[in-house]
Amino acid sequence: MTASDVMPVETPAVVAEAAGSPQKPKKALSAYWIYSNEMRDEVIKAQKEANGGKAKFGEVAKEISAKWAALPEAEKKAFEDKAAADKQRFASELKVYMEACDPAGTLRMKYQHLIPKKPLTAFVAFNQDPTNREKAAEALKAEGKEAGTKQVATKLSEMWKAASAEEKAPYEDQHRKEHADFVEKQKAWQATPEFAEIEKAEKAQEEKRKAAEAEQKTAEAKEKAEKEAKSGKKR
Repeated sequence: MTASDVMPVETPAVVAEAAGSPQKPKKALSAYWIYSNEMRDEVIKAQKEANGGKAKFGEVAKEISAKWAALPEAEKKAFEDKAAADKQRFASELKVYMEACDPAGTLRMKYQHLIPKKPLTAFVAFNQDPTNREKAAEALKAEGKEAGTKQVATKLSEMWKAASAEEKAPYEDQHRKEHADFVEKQKAWQATPEFAEIEKAEKAQEEKRKAAEAEQKTAEAKEKAEKEAKSGKKR
């Protein structure tokens, strides 16, 4: 039993969907949890019979885990096949859910290969340069410090601040060129029907959100008025 086999738990905020909104699909179960769900009643019954009608949660989980570990691979495959089917079910239902809840976001994902990506800043390009990363790691080791990811990032930031205008120039020139290219690509993208489709979806989504907020405020005001009216009658 691994961390990935922990039973997914939905929080009240996730479970309590807004009225009229689609229900979020249940997460796919792992092969272990499908097996566990099928075996739980049997194991609980056996433990109660052996322990005077008592079955502790920890002991039930321990026994199911042991049974799963001892299960032949051929028998495990049946549960792995069920898990694979459940994973496909979740992916399909999630797609429908996301299209209903965030149509604009769904379209952005659909057309992400067409949407121009912003260029790296000069600082980020400097940080990603293998030569600079090697220098940062060597400097840390020379100082007798750990050269982990966090420490290297901090050292690179120090190196950038200390770099001369001449040393920064190649990265800044690269950024200016890539930014100019990005601006041109962005203009072309904004003239496409795909961009117009996303814009339309975003507008409709925002109108729907505002309508829902207005409806909620009206309901809250009505509830408040009713409570005040009842309170006035009691006096």
